[in-house]
Amino acid sequence: MPDPWLFFLVKLPCALSNMWKPSNILHILLLLSINLTTIPSLPSHPDQSTWWKEQEARQFLIQTVCQKNAQDIPHGLGQFGVKKFSYSESYNLLFCRNQKVGSSTWLVQNFRYLLGIPEDDLKRLNVGNWYNWTLDKFTVEDEEKLRLLFDTAVSFSVVRHPFERLVSAYQDKILDEESPLGQSFRRHRGEPSFAKLIRLVIKRGMTDNFNIHWEPYISSCNYCSFKYTVISKMETLEEDREMILRMVGAEDVVPRKKKIHNKVVGKNIEEVTKELFSELTREEGEALADIYKYDLEMFGYDADMYLDMTNQEYKRLNNS
Repeated sequence: MPDPWLFFLVKLPCALSNMWKPSNILHILLLLSINLTTIPSLPSHPDQSTWWKEQEARQFLIQTVCQKNAQDIPHGLGQFGVKKFSYSESYNLLFCRNQKVGSSTWLVQNFRYLLGIPEDDLKRLNVGNWYNWTLDKFTVEDEEKLRLLFDTAVSFSVVRHPFERLVSAYQDKILDEESPLGQSFRRHRGEPSFAKLIRLVIKRGMTDNFNIHWEPYISSCNYCSFKYTVISKMETLEEDREMILRMVGAEDVVPRKKKIHNKVVGKNIEEVTKELFSELTREEGEALADIYKYDLEMFGYDADMYLDMTNQEYKRLNNS
């Protein structure tokens, strides 16, 4: 069962705000039937209060940016629609996936075990691609169903610095000669380089024609219309994962993995990103920052730390 306090504190305000919806009556009755005298106190975790304060700060920043740019920020679900969402009915857990931001980790190392299949049985299955196999098990029917789920489910999404995400996509999808995306890039654009990829992103960004691996976060997960229970970041991926699994009572269902040392990972990707951004002109860097301006502002990421590494001596953008 989910941690009673977490379940109560996270979902009661949302449920009460929608209490007159027929679909939520049973949910309201469940919440109101909880005997508060029997709810145990939250376990004493040294970082728990800090974690909740960080979540409040992240939510406040999203709300502020959404209100300030209400007329300009897209409010739809983008070109991929509800396909970007994974939902576990058994644990009432809803996940909006941003590719190259922990989506494989969450599906394969976490959601897969929410099916209730023993780990030994999973190992015996002849599955070629665990990501696609798991993806098919946790679909959302349509947008109407999605909106109902946001009223009651524990929902979350994971983000990272948009420029670091581009670097990750370049390394894993473009440089990899076995990747379909890498093969397509070579057929149409020759030997890959980071500068070539960025020029492609900028060109297609003019018509909002993005590949799923670098589509802006705001274009698909609709942070201004949907209030997520948790906003996770790659920098705090492990801590966020533990809290999310606790909220839905799955902390003992998902096998414990080796802890992800986010600071080490972050440091390495930061160095690589700075190195690759030195291949770009300032004009290209600023065009990229404009494409991801709401992502950068909404999630508190600094563009200048990478823009300052660009080459400011010549222009190339209009000559590509």
